[in-house]
Amino acid sequence: MNAKRGQTPVAPSLPPPLRMARGAPGQAHPLTLAETLARIRRESPRLRSGAEAVHKAEAARLGAGATFLPELDLSLQAVHYSNLSADNISLVGSSVVEAQGDFYTSYASLSAQLNLYAGGRDVAGYRAAGAELTAARADLEHLRANEFLQALAEYAALRKVQRATASAWESLLLQEEREALTRTGYQEGNFALMDAGRVRMDLAGFQSRVMQREGELGRVSSRLAGSLGMDLAPGERLEAVSDLPAPPVLDEDLVRVAVQHHPALAAARARVEVAREGVSAARSGFLPKVSLVANYNWLGQDGGSLPQALRATRANDFTVGVVVQQRLGTFVRETAALKQARAALREAEAQQRALRLKLQELARQAISNLEIARAETDLARQVEEEAQRLWRLQRAQVRYGHSDAREEKVMAAELAERTLERLARETDYRLAAWTAYAALEPERFVQELQRRASQPGQVLPHPSAPELRQAAAGRP
Repeated sequence: MNAKRGQTPVAPSLPPPLRMARGAPGQAHPLTLAETLARIRRESPRLRSGAEAVHKAEAARLGAGATFLPELDLSLQAVHYSNLSADNISLVGSSVVEAQGDFYTSYASLSAQLNLYAGGRDVAGYRAAGAELTAARADLEHLRANEFLQALAEYAALRKVQRATASAWESLLLQEEREALTRTGYQEGNFALMDAGRVRMDLAGFQSRVMQREGELGRVSSRLAGSLGMDLAPGERLEAVSDLPAPPVLDEDLVRVAVQHHPALAAARARVEVAREGVSAARSGFLPKVSLVANYNWLGQDGGSLPQALRATRANDFTVGVVVQQRLGTFVRETAALKQARAALREAEAQQRALRLKLQELARQAISNLEIARAETDLARQVEEEAQRLWRLQRAQVRYGHSDAREEKVMAAELAERTLERLARETDYRLAAWTAYAALEPERFVQELQRRASQPGQVLPHPSAPELRQAAAGRP
């Protein structure tokens, strides 16, 4: 409003300072990377399912080995006979008994059978069961590496969003200080109303960023808690307190050699062997079967009572021999089974070749991503160093009265952003390195990650978001 002639102009009063609604900070649940990996190993439903698949394969191999053992059968009978045949002859067990009228018998038989040759079906079945067990164990190792890598990625995501949230609060504090300086300068007549309005709009943007970071932090924390099977209380969040461990040095020239020892490819090779043994088992349908059989029996007979027949039981006869069986049919089913087995073998071999190429491509892609992450990390360090140099220069200018103190707050916020970017790129680089290690050597990846994660973790380079939130809430 214009002042009357002769009066001193009075600056319009500013609206109250913008204040974001700040609730009480949620309870943080500290979680180390070592605890995360231990919980994944213990609680992961997929790892449990993989372990049970190994147990089933072990039981199947045990059952397949039973075909090489003799089968023993014991039969006991205590029977009352009423002989109605004209020739007074009855069959008791495997013995012919001559008796008139009613009589009692006791009969015991011990028989044994040993398969001497089954066309190779038993051998093929046992070898296939062993190969399936090898495949199940390799699948479990591959699954464990994938579960650990996923847990590492989710832990790294929580680590990054924690830093981003803390950095957002830090930038908000700096922006509030800038807004306070602008308000004071405006009241002293050093700044225009337009300057104060722009700073207030900037402050609103920083407040919006904080709310977005807080929401993202809650989502990432809930996702990791769900993966770990943790039931967090309302308002409780996980807090990653460990840095990602430094990855081991990779020999990037051994991609092809490393892929050959990949557990997924080992499982594929084992399943090719399973299919090959299936062909052998199918061929056995055309071949004879040879068994060794033996029988020893006891017989007791009495016309008066069963106890007397039991007391009269004596050794009766013993038989031993060789049984040869050979199908003479049309072999239509056997031929169809053999064709199906050969097709399954060709399919397994094709899947093995495709998997080898896929693993090689994944390994190369992981190494390429590692190189990109390394370059981005180096660039982020250079940008941070440049931002730090400019901030120091700006601070010196403010100290000697050559610049506005508000600009120093802007440069400090910019430096915080560049530091956050550098920390995020370093986390991405370590995750990319561990991903490449998992692609090349999954088994060693699991062992090395657990070993390095068990070492003491480093504290956050920034104050935690709850601490900064409390500091902001306590400001006037």
